[in-house]
Amino acid sequence: MADYYELLGVSPSASVEEIRAAYRKSAGPFHPDRNPGDVEAAKKFCEISRAYDVLSDQDQRRKYDASSRRGRSESLLDSLAADLESALAVFGQVASFFQVPEPKKQSECATCKGTGTTVSEFGPFVITHSCSDCEAENPSPVNGERQ
Repeated sequence: MADYYELLGVSPSASVEEIRAAYRKSAGPFHPDRNPGDVEAAKKFCEISRAYDVLSDQDQRRKYDASSRRGRSESLLDSLAADLESALAVFGQVASFFQVPEPKKQSECATCKGTGTTVSEFGPFVITHSCSDCEAENPSPVNGERQ
């Protein structure tokens, strides 16, 4: 693993603005649009981009600095752990989109007053159906409890 600071040509105390400027200067000559079909240039561009991604993000930079101080033998393990940690964080965010809220208990429901059913009247027609607010399934026609 290359030294990201050396790769971008900045010191470890460089600001985010200095890192951004160094990235633009370093990455430009290796950009795939300037070097179509050049695999080595594409690899170098990816290395420089990875260095920028890590050093421009405060959390990743802190982890990188901590791992580089301990030595290269542990840095691979630390890098894998950091990648796993990042992946788990992303997975947690994605999983939160699919969480279904707990249905209300019938006794707490203000719509059906705990019966599990609601009644819709259309003139002489009366329709009874499950309460959509407390999500009662199969309410009993006698006492409104779930079967």
